[in-house]
Amino acid sequence: MKACGKAFLLQIEDPDSSGTFIDVSGVQANSLTLNDEAVDVTDKGSADNRELLPGCGLRSMSMSANGFANNGVGFKKLHAKFIARQHPLMRVVSELGDIYRGTFKITSLERGGETGNAETFSISMESSGAITYTPMP
Repeated sequence: MKACGKAFLLQIEDPDSSGTFIDVSGVQANSLTLNDEAVDVTDKGSADNRELLPGCGLRSMSMSANGFANNGVGFKKLHAKFIARQHPLMRVVSELGDIYRGTFKITSLERGGETGNAETFSISMESSGAITYTPMP
């Protein structure tokens, strides 16, 4: 089954209603990258072959998004978390039903504008703690 990219939603937890998530409005494109660092245990006895330690290494997730800055509740909450240097609970939901959820540090938030065009934003985030994954049903 193919999925529509516009249904790949970036959401932030509503601090006024625990467990409720709000779409970050204005997003035109977003992506996530799952990382699992390798732990190299190659030694002189490895016969010139690299050896990686199984089940070891740091796992993390990176997210980015860009789009149009606006007055939407989700965008305002994301911006406020960045200004306060807080780590928001975020969720990415795909049209296929996959859900990734975790706490993220907002590492950069860029806003810009050109004459005759809408104000834009770009944001990057790095996971802080465990990421939960709920597979599609």
